Amino acid sequence: MNRLSGVACFFGAAAVPVSLAACGAFQSPAAWGTPVPQIAAHGRGVPRGGSWMSAKAKGENLLYVSDDVRSEVYVLSYPAGTLVGVLTGFGSPAGECVDAAGDVWITNLSPPEIIQFAHGSTSPTATLSEADSEPMGCSVDAKTGNLAVTNHYPRTIAVYQNAQGTPTTYSDSDFDGYDYCTYDDAGDLFADDAVVGGMIAELPEGSGTLKSITLNQKLYPLSIQWNKTYLAIETETTLDADLRGTHGSISVNHVKVSGSTGSVIGETHLKAPNDRIDSGGQQFWISGNTIVGPDMFRYGRLGVFLWRYPSGGKPSSTIREMWGDPWGTVVSLAKKR
Repeated sequence: MNRLSGVACFFGAAAVPVSLAACGAFQSPAAWGTPVPQIAAHGRGVPRGGSWMSAKAKGENLLYVSDDVRSEVYVLSYPAGTLVGVLTGFGSPAGECVDAAGDVWITNLSPPEIIQFAHGSTSPTATLSEADSEPMGCSVDAKTGNLAVTNHYPRTIAVYQNAQGTPTTYSDSDFDGYDYCTYDDAGDLFADDAVVGGMIAELPEGSGTLKSITLNQKLYPLSIQWNKTYLAIETETTLDADLRGTHGSISVNHVKVSGSTGSVIGETHLKAPNDRIDSGGQQFWISGNTIVGPDMFRYGRLGVFLWRYPSGGKPSSTIREMWGDPWGTVVSLAKKR
């Protein structure tokens, strides 16, 4: 698995959370609110060798799926799932996010950078260099256009004003490493930590300090997304078996945040096609009444599934390609004409 060592420690076969310090992947967090010099917006308009895209793609809703093993990002029509393009030239693509214009940002671990593609395009419109870091997830604030990027190392969240220039970084010593993040409609930023169970981080709109949000249940988040009125937090709630038996239960918890507390107000269970509980998902995406997510290595069925949301249960349909390690998913809607 072409994945940074810290992730392998807690997303491995047994999926048992351990201290990331024991993995040897992390060092002391950077100072709170510290600007870090970056190289912004290079590679504009440069085609990526081997990338291709159907001429019809720009007029369709698109699903982007990152593949960590093949170091490619697949672009499919949504929700039909027809392959309409492939983006290449990555070292290790991971998380994805989309802005109000439908442009997609993709985090790349090697070299560490965040790359922007216009909807249905094969040429980057911007590339932000993340030197000496491990960018995992990202989110774009619909109000300001700010781009937030979560890093496993050096355990920081970098915020780029208007998705460009030099970011301001934030950290909190209570967290072992940030996985994914999401902005709510008010411009508050939330990030998860799969190792520290029962807690998420919040950067309130206009604040310069991260704060800890304590959950009323012991959850181990895999990914996180704002869904109109609450946080949708994908989590593995049972960590009790290896790949050969019954797996941990994957669910999407609906969490309301009030002050420094997050309360679970609902739950959506996601099952695999054969009725056994699915636990292979990483970054999911909610699009209307559908939740999209990858199944990395369960039951030999590599691919991406669509579930009805919030009812969950078995997938309503399956998108399956010869992928090595589907990791991140995001839906980019075509512009209305």
